[in-house]
Amino acid sequence: MQSFSRRLGYLDSSKEAREIVEGWLAPDGLLADVAHFNDVGRAMFGNVAPVAPDAVLSALENALAAADETTLRKCAHFVRLLRSLAYDAEHFARAVTLLARFARLPEESHPDDKIREMFASLFYVLLSGTHAPIGLRQTVVDGFLRSSDAAEQRLGIDALVAMLKTDHFLSTQTFEFGVRSRDYGYHPATGKDVANWFSTVLDFAEPFALMDGPVGEGVRRAIGREFRGLWTNVSRADELERMAHAIAAKGFWRDGWIGARLTRIYDGDGLPPEARARLKTLEEFLRPKDLLDKVRGVVLSDKTGRSIDLDDLDEVEDDDVMAAMERAAATIEALGQDVAKDEEAFKTLLPDLMEGDGKVIAFGRGLALGADNPKEKWHCIVAQMAATKTPTVTLLGGFLQGLRTSDPALTTALMDEAVADVVLAEWFPILQAFVTIDPEATARLQRALDLARAPITAFHNLAWGRASDAIPGAEFKSLLLAINARPGGNSVAIHILSMRIHSDRSDKRPSVPEVAEAGRVLLEAYDFEHGSARRRQREDYELDVIVKASLGGNDAKPIVRRLCRKLLAATRNRSASSHEFNDLMARLLKVHPDDTLDELISGDAKGARILTELPRNDERQKLRVRLAKLDASLYPGR
Repeated sequence: MQSFSRRLGYLDSSKEAREIVEGWLAPDGLLADVAHFNDVGRAMFGNVAPVAPDAVLSALENALAAADETTLRKCAHFVRLLRSLAYDAEHFARAVTLLARFARLPEESHPDDKIREMFASLFYVLLSGTHAPIGLRQTVVDGFLRSSDAAEQRLGIDALVAMLKTDHFLSTQTFEFGVRSRDYGYHPATGKDVANWFSTVLDFAEPFALMDGPVGEGVRRAIGREFRGLWTNVSRADELERMAHAIAAKGFWRDGWIGARLTRIYDGDGLPPEARARLKTLEEFLRPKDLLDKVRGVVLSDKTGRSIDLDDLDEVEDDDVMAAMERAAATIEALGQDVAKDEEAFKTLLPDLMEGDGKVIAFGRGLALGADNPKEKWHCIVAQMAATKTPTVTLLGGFLQGLRTSDPALTTALMDEAVADVVLAEWFPILQAFVTIDPEATARLQRALDLARAPITAFHNLAWGRASDAIPGAEFKSLLLAINARPGGNSVAIHILSMRIHSDRSDKRPSVPEVAEAGRVLLEAYDFEHGSARRRQREDYELDVIVKASLGGNDAKPIVRRLCRKLLAATRNRSASSHEFNDLMARLLKVHPDDTLDELISGDAKGARILTELPRNDERQKLRVRLAKLDASLYPGR
């Protein structure tokens, strides 16, 4: 039946083939139960779809229009078929309506199919896979944007962003549909057609951009994101200037200013003088004028991660990147000091600052340096963290850095409180990593481990930014062993130790003896049978670093042997693959080749295979020759 359906699918012009397919799709037909297909039924349904697309679409509507989330997840394999059905204008709206049902599902429901991206691609000017005219596509988008459902509104904004896209079109979809003659969808034939497309889309978007609420905010963001391409690639300066003035009349248009500024920075030199002058004028018009707008424009990134600096801080002069970064940080720090003096501005900005990115660190430093009562500011930030669903500690981290300069005693007192604070305890290791870790700080970290309120993964931060470099050897070893003793702590301790060794080498200084001592304990405890493939890839490098620093002496040979035996056990039960630990095995062969070989070829072909999987080089080739001789004695006649 599957073979027959595939051949039937080639006969889309045959009246008899259509009658067979329509019979299969009838309420009592062979393919009537669309929502409960097995693999054969699923294949047959897809095979015959080109013969009777209208009937197939009706069958999908009947099965899915009122389907619950469980049924939709089960039927997510229909997504690509729906995209193919949207090719013809007559089927576009119906197919997109069904596709939107799947696009609304949580991402975890369809991890392998980027359904929202597939949905949005139907609205591109190129490579859309549909010949639906722009008017029809706008009608569909209009329905989503005017919906009272937030998920449908987001899909409408996604579609509008796609319609505004001017370059870097990419499609990973197939455009074949049986033997029907198909191309990649609508393609504007002339420059005039391109201009008409984008003028039409901008005219359509303008009323929505002037609305209040999530839809208006989303549409304004969409236009700002595509500003550069719209100005440079398709020359829509007139429409953008008109919309910019209309939007700015409602308040600061952050995305528009960023778009205009990025366009001038990256494309300004290639624009005609008149266009460059107009762009510069528009950028100055959109530029933030008051303190709140400056912070929103410069410090806070939007949901796409875009942010920008004032003056010329984003422009590198004489290839001096560090100088540009220092100027940017100084400007942001100054804004923090200004906000510290303006209580209303501080309260207004605080909720947004809780979800800020790395620029908020410099802002936090300025906030601490400019605060008349830094302790009160600190407690306000902590209270806001408690009220925020998904806060970050970047603002508090920067605040600590500034406070350490202006009031070290208060910094110490606040950190002592934070260890057991109901809000900050879970963030404490991250906060401590923002400032120097001295013996007092090490004691606080030990207490945090004892209290067990912070997840062990939070201690990963002690590996970054050289946070642990200054910890004396004895305290460093004690801290690592305490982390190692917690469930899941071995991986965290290995990460911290490998970064300490890396810092020692970068600074050309010898590691303290406690580094090697701690390394031996952590390697003894390492378990190959836990962790994701990505984590193992990172740990392979880290284990290589630690073995080199810790297992050089004869007293380390038992540890080498145990590591080999553990890896063999993990490969036998398929909880790990030997190729995931190439760096580690190569290092073990360098530091203790005899012991490593003895363990790997002690009558077990699996161990011999681990050696043959190692990348080739001259040193390992010598070991391979030795292995071959031993292999011949262990397995005669092979």
